Amino acid sequence: MKILRLSELPMNTPAKVVSIGCDKRLKQRLGELGLYEGETVTAVLKSPLGQPRAYMIGGAVIALRNSDCEKIKAEL
Repeated sequence: MKILRLSELPMNTPAKVVSIGCDKRLKQRLGELGLYEGETVTAVLKSPLGQPRAYMIGGAVIALRNSDCEKIKAEL
């Protein structure tokens, strides 16, 4: 198994979130969107300039900035 930052996740490759290393407020907001440790996430879209990227999380697609994705680690 390989651990990488969410921003490094290859397109259309599902991965399991293993840690979210951001401040409490952002972690709570991500949890409200369905992104929490143990959840499966898949990168599905990338803007022409590289950010934001869109991720499929629990049946919904959400867009996240690369700066936030750098703090989230996932396991392939």
